[in-house]
Amino acid sequence: MFNSIVAKLGNMRKEQEWTVYPSSPENTKRTIQCDSRIAEIDLTTGLCVLSDGKGGHPGFLKLSKFLGAKVFPVPDEIIEALK
Repeated sequence: MFNSIVAKLGNMRKEQEWTVYPSSPENTKRTIQCDSRIAEIDLTTGLCVLSDGKGGHPGFLKLSKFLGAKVFPVPDEIIEALK
């Protein structure tokens, strides 16, 4: 079963419901995805790589900085919810 959170990350205009992908407890990165974006959050640094949200399906390739992904800080309450 997948967990979900509601969050607004980076340059998004409004909050979205994100699906949290399963991960092992020792992994410090969490991947989350909503209808239009995908993000990989590093729980130790508090930064996320967020896809650009332009057209198409938000797949893992969209996490590439070459394809427009950008790095943004993540609010502390979201980091705690993901832990």
